[in-house]
Amino acid sequence: CNRKIVWIMEVCKVLGRIKAVKEIGEIGEGKGGVMVVDGGESRGEMKVDVEDLECDLFGLCGDKMGGGTGMGGVYGKK
Repeated sequence: CNRKIVWIMEVCKVLGRIKAVKEIGEIGEGKGGVMVVDGGESRGEMKVDVEDLECDLFGLCGDKMGGGTGMGGVYGKK
């Protein structure tokens, strides 16, 4: 299997940066890759529209949103 994955962290609190996730995904569009967005830092701080991002997978962690340690979720586009 020769699968390509683009994995990007949407927000980096350490550097105070928000990445241009949608634009980065458009670069790889049509090349058969899978777009994975790490929303662990972003989801607790800002509104995220995963359908607008057009990512294949979006992961988040519960402790960044006031939940318990070890909790989280993954959104997957069909």
